[in-house]
Formats: sequence, structure tokens, C-alpha cells
Amino acid sequence: MCIYNSLCQENEEMCMCKYDFAIKMIIATYPNICYSYNSSIILQYFIQSCEAQTETIKYLYNVISEILDTFSAEPQKSVPNLIVNKSDVSYSTTSKSELINLLCKGENNQAFSLQLNYDIPKPIYKDRFFKIGAKIVDNFGKDVELPNRICIRLALFTKDSPPKQLILAATGEKILRGTIETQGNSTFVFNKVAIQNVSSHYLSGTLFLVAIPEDLFLIKPMIIEDIIIKARKMKEDILIKKRKLEDSYDEDD
Repeated sequence: MCIYNSLCQENEEMCMCKYDFAIKMIIATYPNICYSYNSSIILQYFIQSCEAQTETIKYLYNVISEILDTFSAEPQKSVPNLIVNKSDVSYSTTSKSELINLLCKGENNQAFSLQLNYDIPKPIYKDRFFKIGAKIVDNFGKDVELPNRICIRLALFTKDSPPKQLILAATGEKILRGTIETQGNSTFVFNKVAIQNVSSHYLSGTLFLVAIPEDLFLIKPMIIEDIIIKARKMKEDILIKKRKLEDSYDEDD
């Protein structure tokens, strides 16, 4: 029997009372909006309102996240430095050679390797796009062109021992966004790459940025050490996010 209308004798799955009930609930929730009873505009307005509220909450979350990142990146001058005996601190990190050994499963006799084509920004700023270029070289440092195209992807690793590959940022989104995979037979360009977490959240405050070829037994991966990711300037970040939010409202209109 129908659970939305006591006078309806139809089966709950077959009757249309649930739709009438939903529209009445929307009208009760937004009493100041006057539309015709059967108009689909009511549902459209409800969906747009939900989307606007979601964007506002997301915007506020990002602003709060940026504030926390800024505080974590800046030294606390009000707190006196503590003298710590290094022998009392026990932790281990992974070196570049150890990470290569782990990725290549102990194989170190590759005929070729990936090499950085030009410098990347130091430091890197969170959520700000930058460009990475790489090329294939032989063991003598000479440029190499393969007969077939191969795929190369980017990955982030911590300096923990053992190292951990970072997949998601604190927000639950992918930590690497933009061009994180590309193909070629000699040179490779990742035109737009952005990192969505600051490196101060991790051990020693730095990370490994790695370009991994699909054939690790032919080509040795490229590892960029001591990657530092800092929070963007607060004023700049708020203006960018505000502009994005305003653009989303304009599209809804």
C-alpha cells in the first residue's frame, strides 16, 4: 500500500504520490519561492541551491585548510627552541639509491635512464602548476631515441623507511593533478603538474618526486630529491578560490 497518501489504494512502487510528497516538502522548505505546483522549476531550484551550498562549504574548507597549512609551514617564533640530543631521536629515512633499488626490484644494470631536462621551481607551491621535462640518456649521458614510444608517469614518495607512495591529499583528492602521465620515445614533457599537500606534513619536510617508465628493466627512473611544497600566499589563494566560486555561480545562472 502507498505510505504517502492514506486514501491511495495503489501499490507503493506504482503510485505517483511520492512525487507529490517530494514537491510539497520542497515548497515547505522554501516557502518564499512561488512557482506553479507541477513545474519542474521547483526541482531545478532545489538542485541549484544544494549545489551552491556545497560549493560554499567546499570553499570554506579550502580556506581553513590553507590557514592551517600556513601555520604549519611558518616557524613558531614565540616558542623557544629546545636543545635535543640527536642520539635520543630514533628514525630512519630512505636515500635516492635505496628508492631506485626498491622500484627496480634490485635491477641496476639498465641500459638507459631518465634525466631531468631543466630545473623545476624551488620551492614548489601547493596547487600551483609547474612544468617538468625529462629525456632518455645512455650510461655515458648521451641522448637516446627509442624505436617505440613508451609511457612515463609521475609519483610522489615519502622519505620514510620503507618509503610510501602518496596517492591522496588530506582533502581526499588525488595529491598529484594535471599532466601526470605522458608518452614519447626520447623527450617527455609534463606541461601542468600541481601538488595538493604541503611537504611539512611528512618526515624531514621533503619528498621524492619520481618519473617512472613503464619498463623499469630497460630505463632507470628519474628521482628528484628534497622536494619542498609550501602553502601559497593567503591573499592570492583566497582571491583565486573566490573567483572560481563566482564563476561557478555565473554558470548556474
